[in-house]
Amino acid sequence: MDTDHPVGKATDFELEKLFNSITDIISVHDRNFRIVRANKSFYSFIGKSQEDLLGKHCYEVFHGKSEPWPNCPYKKSLEFNSTVSEVIEDDNLPVPLLVSCCPIYDETDQIVAVVHIARNISRERHRERKREELIRELSEALTELKVLNGILTICVSCKNIKEGDGAWVRIEKFIAENTKATFSHGICPDCAQKLYPDLDDE
Repeated sequence: MDTDHPVGKATDFELEKLFNSITDIISVHDRNFRIVRANKSFYSFIGKSQEDLLGKHCYEVFHGKSEPWPNCPYKKSLEFNSTVSEVIEDDNLPVPLLVSCCPIYDETDQIVAVVHIARNISRERHRERKREELIRELSEALTELKVLNGILTICVSCKNIKEGDGAWVRIEKFIAENTKATFSHGICPDCAQKLYPDLDDE
């Protein structure tokens, strides 16, 4: 057995290969917001080389700003001394990102750097917007919709409807007030013959 490569222990090359195989956009920033390391997905997302990006401030690279982003999870991670996640939507970014910033500590438990992990959530945001749009449309439809249900009391003679307060109203008025239906006037053949018997059948 190779004693220089015991089972379960990865070499630096293997770790670097693993780091670069991750599809999430990963970079490591020092306490001064400078990028000190990144994976291939990071360089691909930004569209620049390692030589162009290492040593640059993260807020310059991601947001084109001269100071940290207002809701910067990296800044909050330093302040709260813990992992912080935020959804970042910025006109300087081609897609919305879910950003998680995880502190790296030294032997005295002081933060020396932060791992910045960004994930493209454009599909999730699209599905969320479509769901919100559907909920809004359904809510509006339910607000406008009036449904008749239960037992309605109708007069056997004049066909007026008895409302909940005991008042009797004409059936067309009741339907118009409780549904989205409207009425126009006409006359059926039976009533026409009964009311106007002298008129020609046509």
